[in-house]
Amino acid sequence: MTRRALPLALAALLLPGLAAAQGWQLRLDARTQSASYRGWQVDSIPVGDTATGSSGLPETPDGYIVSCTGTTMCDYWRPGAARHGLPTTLTADAAAWGLGVAGLSLKLRARAGADLAEGSPWYGPDKSVELIEGYADLDRARYRVRLGRQVVDGRLGYWGIDGGRAWLRAADGAFEASGYAGWGLARASNLTVASDALDPLGDFQTAHRQGAFGGTAAYRAGRASLAAQYHREVSGADYGVTIERASLGGEFVATRHLAFTGGAIYDVASGLWGNWDLGASANVGRFGVAGRVRQYRPLFDLWTIWQAFSPVPYRAVDGTLTFRALRSLTLRATGESYRFAETETSTPLVDVERVGWRTAFGATWSATSGLIVDGELRREFGVGAYANSVQGSVSWTPTPRWLLRANGGHLERPLEYRYDVSTLDWFGVGADWTMDQRVTFGLAVDRWDETRDRPDASTFGWDQTRVAARLTWLLASNADQMRLPPGRPRGSR
Repeated sequence: MTRRALPLALAALLLPGLAAAQGWQLRLDARTQSASYRGWQVDSIPVGDTATGSSGLPETPDGYIVSCTGTTMCDYWRPGAARHGLPTTLTADAAAWGLGVAGLSLKLRARAGADLAEGSPWYGPDKSVELIEGYADLDRARYRVRLGRQVVDGRLGYWGIDGGRAWLRAADGAFEASGYAGWGLARASNLTVASDALDPLGDFQTAHRQGAFGGTAAYRAGRASLAAQYHREVSGADYGVTIERASLGGEFVATRHLAFTGGAIYDVASGLWGNWDLGASANVGRFGVAGRVRQYRPLFDLWTIWQAFSPVPYRAVDGTLTFRALRSLTLRATGESYRFAETETSTPLVDVERVGWRTAFGATWSATSGLIVDGELRREFGVGAYANSVQGSVSWTPTPRWLLRANGGHLERPLEYRYDVSTLDWFGVGADWTMDQRVTFGLAVDRWDETRDRPDASTFGWDQTRVAARLTWLLASNADQMRLPPGRPRGSR
């Protein structure tokens, strides 16, 4: 059976059971987006035909900066033909319960996607059908068992596995632990590490799926909670460790107005501390205050080419202040200062900045119960690419069935170490119509206008007009429409 046929086979096995089950639900979500943009194309020119431009770099006679790498030809980018994409997806969420075994249910989530435009210019994995999740779940008071494709989440992130997971719970519900094992998926995707979509990794790509193992534990007592997670993956080729990480996080609510949070990730495979943070938040009258110290360090799987690099972490201090000026008006301000660690490299001809900051000021105004206006001004300064922007949005619910919205803004991206600085203006409008409890339709139109400040002729941007449509249709048995029993006072029988 091919990889593409597997999701279809699972769906064929599950859907007949849905029809015969005492309770079932199927949600279909169809989305399509029409996008038109200017394409780029690679061109070349003999070295002898280039000239030195105003920037001091070699250019073509019509003003495009070229890259000459010691050969007789120089390469450069020039505007290409207009491209039109029509990416379309259909997502199905299905569930069945009441199958004759107490606590047993089935869950399926699959997606079919394609670019319906001629030429299919929208790049992405060449996979028309994907199985996101598909498992059988047995949930009892003291334990739980799940078999199939599933997602494990926590402070370590999201990990997809094809296998099994089991939970054990204490009688009072204060403690819960789980363990899982199976074959892993490529991180943050529904693909295996042997998928053709990862071919650009070349010789560094493994040809066999990796084994995935791990566990979680969580404990809650009164106002405090603690959660731990461990994840390990081994290569299917030589059984060497490719990922091994552990995390610990917790929360303590001291009073109604004061809380503390914190946690850390340790990469056992590389012996490095990843992300960690320690923060506190407080509410006093109309004011809300939050502060945090943190570290960010990207962690890479040992089998990828990225492990050859050694990125340094940055440490930051950030804070947020909110003020409820009126019952309908809330003001907010955020700020962060960060500093990168020493790279332990020598750059005698370049002075590299290691510090930066971010700040934002915003307000939310609830003009009426159905009209909300939000605006924000953001400023950044730091190493590499950063952004300065002003943006706003308006949402209005004139009736329970209608939601109207509009958004717009201006963005400037000074790109350090690059030729161009990009400026973007955008505006969009949209509407959602809820026909009834089962059908919802949405439509949105967005316009992006981009300009680039460059010392040559390559000042063209990716101006775009996008039209997006969405239809959600819920099909369900009458079992999910049963009303809840009337409420009883606490302590009554």
